[in-house]
Amino acid sequence: MTHTTLHEHPEQIFAALSDETRLRILMLLESEHRLCVCHLQALLDKPQSTISRHISMLMENQLLSQTHKGTSNLYALNERTPLWVREIFRLSRINWSLSNDGFRMLKQARALYQENIELLQDTPQNNGNIIQKSGDTTPSNKVFNVLFLCVANSARSILAEALLNRWGQGR
Repeated sequence: MTHTTLHEHPEQIFAALSDETRLRILMLLESEHRLCVCHLQALLDKPQSTISRHISMLMENQLLSQTHKGTSNLYALNERTPLWVREIFRLSRINWSLSNDGFRMLKQARALYQENIELLQDTPQNNGNIIQKSGDTTPSNKVFNVLFLCVANSARSILAEALLNRWGQGR
């Protein structure tokens, strides 16, 4: 499938996403930018051959890009994927993060990414900056302003409170 084919036959993207493992791979990569097969294998609790087969299909459909770093093959979402397709991945990940399994797996993916930051990032990040290790549980002192926009007032404050408690981890 080419990117121009996607505009003419959008059903092809949904065929590629019809498998749970492929969809989860895409949501994990939407969240963490770049992961290797070993990380996806650990997160999804699937054999390496299964993950590789699904990655191969996603590569054939031009949804992923591959880079090499040392002996590792790293996978990321293809930057040339149309915006409307990337938005499907983003919204799917956001929705999935609200489930217990999705939240847990995305949190594990973040920890894996942080533990392997030197491998997974484009450039080394230790040029005078401190890298926070995943084991560091010191809460962030950053303050964020959050605005919730709703079409109707029905349960807005309850939903907002629940989301802030979950994403802010009680802060």
